[in-house]
Amino acid sequence: ILVDLSRVTYIDSSGIANLVEALQMAGKKGVSLRLVAVSQRAMRVLNLARLDKVFIIHPDLGSALGPG
Repeated sequence: ILVDLSRVTYIDSSGIANLVEALQMAGKKGVSLRLVAVSQRAMRVLNLARLDKVFIIHPDLGSALGPG
């Protein structure tokens, strides 16, 4: 599952909680959930929460879909 966050201008704790819950649910089903093109504002929040170490984050869709 790829979640494009390129147009996210604001994300709060409930948005972060939803992403974490989706990551957990995907993991239980054996599915990968990755974030793509995370906006600077969203990345700031992910960094502060140290979730940038939890999520797989791709700079763009091409790298998310590429080999590997």
